[in-house]
Amino acid sequence: MENFRGVHVKETFTQKIKAFVPYFFVMLFFIFLSYLLVYNASFSPNGYEIVSATENEITIESFNLIGVEKSIQNISFSSEYEWKVEAIGYQIERQKISYVYFF
Repeated sequence: MENFRGVHVKETFTQKIKAFVPYFFVMLFFIFLSYLLVYNASFSPNGYEIVSATENEITIESFNLIGVEKSIQNISFSSEYEWKVEAIGYQIERQKISYVYFF
């Protein structure tokens, strides 16, 4: 099959695929590396991590800009606001996903 210039369309398509494949694998490698940094190495600059959580109490660890532990905070809620423990946990997990995309 030829286009209006006489160049074979099939050949240009395979050339584009061959040019794209190395970039795809490099991108895949960096996504895997960022996943390892965030979830396995717990690297979260200016972030938080859950140390422990119960029904109405949560202990979180905060980190500074270079990812070193800054402080540990214990937060308690009354039985009326137990839902906040789940909300904080959800936000911290969303933060980890955002770090994977960021790195």
